[in-house]
Amino acid sequence: MLPLLDVPISFLNIYPDISLQVMCVFLPYTVAGTGHAFTGDVKTRLAIPVWRETVSTVFDFSQSLLLIDTQGNREISRREVSLPDEPAPQRASRLDRLGVQVLVCGAISQSLARFVTQSDILLVPFVSGPIDEVLAAYLCGRLADFRFLQPGSPPAARRRWRRGRGPRGQ
Repeated sequence: MLPLLDVPISFLNIYPDISLQVMCVFLPYTVAGTGHAFTGDVKTRLAIPVWRETVSTVFDFSQSLLLIDTQGNREISRREVSLPDEPAPQRASRLDRLGVQVLVCGAISQSLARFVTQSDILLVPFVSGPIDEVLAAYLCGRLADFRFLQPGSPPAARRRWRRGRGPRGQ
C-alpha cells in the first residue's frame, strides 16, 4: 500500500491508472462547501447514481446507484443496486432504507431534493465526472473543485445546499 499522500487532482489526470491508490492526509475536511466535517473514524454510506462509469446527469431518472461505505478517508466496500422508476417520495425513502447518509449526484429536481434533505441525507448536487475520480475527490475533501462541477451549473450552486434545506433555504 502507498503511504498517505496529499496529491493534487492534476496529478490524477496525468496518472489516472493509480488514482485509486492515492489517499489524502488532511482531516477533518468538509464536503463541497457544506460545512459537513469528517474525522478519521467516521463511518459513512455514500450513494452516487451511475451511468456508464460516470455520475448520472440527473438523479431523478437514474436506474443504478453505487453504494460506497467509507471510514474517514478510506473506502471500505461498494456495491451497485438497481433503482426502479418511482415518484420522488419513494425514491428518497429508498435512499433512507438503504442507509444512505450522503448523496453525491448530478442534477436533481427541487421536489426530490427536498424529500432527500428532509430524510437528513447530506445532498451534494451538480457533480459530474468518472465515478472513481469523484470518489477520490470526495474522500480527499476536494469535490468542490470546478472540474467536478456539472456543465451548465452556476459555480455557487453547491454552496446553496445544506443538510435539511433546499436551494436558498427552501
